[in-house]
Amino acid sequence: MKLITRIITLLLLFSLYLFVTSFFQYTREHGSLVPSPHQSPSFPFASKHFGSEILYPINRTSGFSLEELLDLCHDGESLTITRNWAIRGSEEALADNYLASCFPLEASVNQAGRSMGHCSDFVQYIYHANARLTLEFKDKAVFETKAKVCPRSTYLHGEFVQRYLFEPKLKLRNYWLPNVEQIDWGMLPLYETASRVLCKTKITCVASQAYLRDKKILSTQTKFMSHSSPDARKQGVELLGEKKASSLMQDSKRFDRFYHAYGKSGRKNTDDLLHCWYGHPKWPKLTVVGHHPPWEFVRKHYRGMKHLPKNIEILSSVSIQKLRELQLSHGVHLCPSQQEGYGHYINEARALGALVMTTDYPPMNEFVEDGISGILMNHEPPYPESHQGLQQYFVSPVRVATDSICAAVEKVLKMSLDERHQMGIRAREAYERDTNEMITNLKELESEANTFLLATLQATMAALRTLATNQRNSSGSPSLRTPKVDLVVSPKGEYDIVLDAKTVGICCRVEPKDQTLRLIEITSFALPLSFKGQEIGSAPTLRAILKRFGPTYPGHICPNSGDFVLGYPGIAFVFKVPEGSSADLLLATPSEKSPVATRIYLFNPAASLTSVSIEAIKSAAPVELNTRTWIHAVPGRGLTFPSSSTSIPFNSPAQDVLMILGQPSDIFYKTLDTATNAESGDREYPVWNYFQLGLDVVMDVTGSMVERFVLHCNTPTHYSFGRYVKARFRMLLSHDGDRGHLIDASSSYNTVQKLLGPTQNHMVYNKAMGSSPFGGSEFFAYEGLIFEVVEGNQVASVVMFRV
Repeated sequence: MKLITRIITLLLLFSLYLFVTSFFQYTREHGSLVPSPHQSPSFPFASKHFGSEILYPINRTSGFSLEELLDLCHDGESLTITRNWAIRGSEEALADNYLASCFPLEASVNQAGRSMGHCSDFVQYIYHANARLTLEFKDKAVFETKAKVCPRSTYLHGEFVQRYLFEPKLKLRNYWLPNVEQIDWGMLPLYETASRVLCKTKITCVASQAYLRDKKILSTQTKFMSHSSPDARKQGVELLGEKKASSLMQDSKRFDRFYHAYGKSGRKNTDDLLHCWYGHPKWPKLTVVGHHPPWEFVRKHYRGMKHLPKNIEILSSVSIQKLRELQLSHGVHLCPSQQEGYGHYINEARALGALVMTTDYPPMNEFVEDGISGILMNHEPPYPESHQGLQQYFVSPVRVATDSICAAVEKVLKMSLDERHQMGIRAREAYERDTNEMITNLKELESEANTFLLATLQATMAALRTLATNQRNSSGSPSLRTPKVDLVVSPKGEYDIVLDAKTVGICCRVEPKDQTLRLIEITSFALPLSFKGQEIGSAPTLRAILKRFGPTYPGHICPNSGDFVLGYPGIAFVFKVPEGSSADLLLATPSEKSPVATRIYLFNPAASLTSVSIEAIKSAAPVELNTRTWIHAVPGRGLTFPSSSTSIPFNSPAQDVLMILGQPSDIFYKTLDTATNAESGDREYPVWNYFQLGLDVVMDVTGSMVERFVLHCNTPTHYSFGRYVKARFRMLLSHDGDRGHLIDASSSYNTVQKLLGPTQNHMVYNKAMGSSPFGGSEFFAYEGLIFEVVEGNQVASVVMFRV
């Protein structure tokens, strides 16, 4: 008996020895184990200030790459991250930075929200939409202050939302980027206060729209943004070298090698996949990569087996270089997920040009066109999880059984290697299409956020009136008035709009074509001035400016006026200095009797200036808005919106308008003459005002269908100037052979007459003469169109109606 016990003990010890030696042999062959598949890049510390470190990209011109941003986000330490810099420091230091400036697009997440998947989401918005990502501050007062100092920022939220910012009383612009399967019951009220739900996947929009419709929530919009992941193939080429990477991708046997990654997730159906492969020892080799060490798989999956199947290789936590090598050398990627928020590892497979095999259930099946760019696997019926708040509209997860996986693999094995390769090529093409769609939408989002925060004429006018009103109230003098609007004709014959608030010493210049803010000139210092929360005095001196900003940029002496101009990106100070002064001497030796600034100019910091002269500053380009939403107006038919590939024809139901344009800024009822759009005692129509688009949608008397559209040009000589954003539309009026003739919001009525000819349908509308120094309007009617014309023969609005 003792002999048998000793023999069994020796056999167990020998088995343990074989296992341990095989494990260390694996480690030697497959590289060192690291907790994350991403290496941390080395960033030069540019400066240290108030207990924080500022990190700049190695390439200052292009900013951080997507891969660098991903590493920064997933770093594990608290960081504030932007496209061009990052800050590491104490929570107090990061809070100071967060409150010192208002980014157009702001995002805050806790550490749990900095997983690789969540970071892969946020870096796209940082890189392409210039968002700022910071931590979730423990002190609620930080967000309370943020809401007060930055009420016009757009706040971006992922799965982990900052609930305080959703408070209805704050009326903030909250954009929510949820994972549809993770929306729990407690998150459903967010739909009521979110301005927009941004959808990474189509199923998110479908489920959200159904919920909003059933709950009759009209104030929240949904928008399919598309989404993507950093280009794994591009990074593979960078890490492995072009020669080695090309060799791996051109290997024809690549598409006879199968690959599966599960990371740390338990929802990739890895067990069923392995059970499938166990029963097919003659199949090609399957390589499995994940977080768990091989011995865990041995204990879990190989119980009762005498040896490991030769066609299965299990690897754990490989380096990023080894990971990319494995991905590029394996042409068939198995992704039988039970559930995904987006599916970055599926999208990575497409980027690598692999044949993708995934689950025929949303959102997984959104990546693959079955039989064209990949293969879809059947699944068992979905089952809801108790926390899911939208389970009435979308149920997840699903299980892909072993038989379904085997059947899909058999389908691939019957294909030739070239057929598999062609599927991989089409998968890569689909990745590029979706990525480009996302980039277009993110650039549009960046432009919208910039406009909302900084550049709208309406926002500028409202801000000036608020300043003037506050100044009047604080002084107790009723004689102080709100700012007037002066019109100055530019040399090119276009209106250059000047908003002059003399009571507060602020003058704003607005570029006429897009009506975006070009320049702010401060001529009086009646209001306190501060920079990043630090006061610079009511009469800032050259010495004070140099102390706050530093002598970083050279000054300029204006030859005509003798003024000294000290310029920085986005801001310039003008000083009266003694005749014959030298710019270099002024900067080098600021005296105790330092000159006082007489004017301050604020302008677009991205504007390219040839010099820091006053003339150059006044002609600085405004914020670029070329990516703003365009409206294509089709006479007799309706409106189309190319950026979203949607349209609103006449007779469209009100629900379609809400889904495409969202909740209107206002709704009022107006009695309209059906021929001219002027007020009359005819019939009462509900008019939906979209001030931010320069658009009115006039519904029929029941309020259920679209009757007509009104496009507003926001012409300065019109009595309602400043109420609407200048509509960004194009309208095709006539054809000349193959050439079409377009008009837009800047076209004159002379142009319209040249294209459409004169009309006998004409009337004068004088009701507004008492409220406008420029007189009334004239209406000229054509088939399906009415043009409202004001002084200067400028088109003030275009009414479109069905014929």
